[in-house]
Parts: sequence; C-alpha cells; structure tokens
Amino acid sequence: MELSSFQRTTIQHQFDRFAKLVIAGEAKKQKKELARRGSNEKSFSELSQKEQDRLCMEDVYPSECYCFTVAGYDVLVKSEAVGEALSNLPKEKRDVILLAFFLGMNDGEIAACLDRVRRTVCYQRTSSLKQMKDYLEDYQYGE
Repeated sequence: MELSSFQRTTIQHQFDRFAKLVIAGEAKKQKKELARRGSNEKSFSELSQKEQDRLCMEDVYPSECYCFTVAGYDVLVKSEAVGEALSNLPKEKRDVILLAFFLGMNDGEIAACLDRVRRTVCYQRTSSLKQMKDYLEDYQYGE
C-alpha cells in the first residue's frame, strides 16, 4: 500500500513538529543548565588576586628547601631563616622541634617516639624555641 501525497505531507509535518519540540526541549534544558552553572561557577577573570593565589600550587623541590629526617619522616622547611635556625640546633633538640611543630605531635607522643621522658622533651622544646628565637632575631636584624 502506497501513501498518497497528502499522507506523506502530513507525516512530514508531524515529523517536523516532533523535531522542533525535541530541539526546543533540549534548548530549554541547556539554558537551564547554563543558568545553574552560572550561579555556582565563576570564570578566572572574575576572581580577585587573593582568590587566584589560594587556588594555585607551587612545586616544592628538595633542592630549594631544607630537608630534615626525624623518626623516619622527611620534613621539608621552605623558609631559609627557619631552616638555618633548625640547622644550628643540636640533633636531639631539632628532632623535638620538628616532631612538635611540623608533624603535630604532643610531648607524650614525642617522648614515646624518641624514647625519652616527657619532661625532658618539654624542656628541650622550650629551650630550643628560645634558642631559635634568639637566632631568628639576630638573622632578622643582620647581627
């Protein structure tokens, strides 16, 4: 059975209408998606310098910083002044400072890790901080 020209024209119009509805629906969906993204996203040109700095990441190479090994951990210190101050400390005191401030351990954990008495660790930490403070003040004022 063959379709008449009227039936073919009707089918073409129906198909055209269906295609237009699908395209209109997709356009509406795309517009809605862009509006949703626009409310949640910012382009980089809209960010302030402070926000851009927060998003960036710098590569840290061991040759550009001081590297200390304590209790099986490698600790990288970027600051030249702090690295020099730590280098000037005796190894026992340096280990206590590195474990306390760079690895976030408390005196009890440090004592267990280094096989020392907690009070000794506390004393070494406070005396090391005083020594570092003196060194950094001299470093700052160029004495």
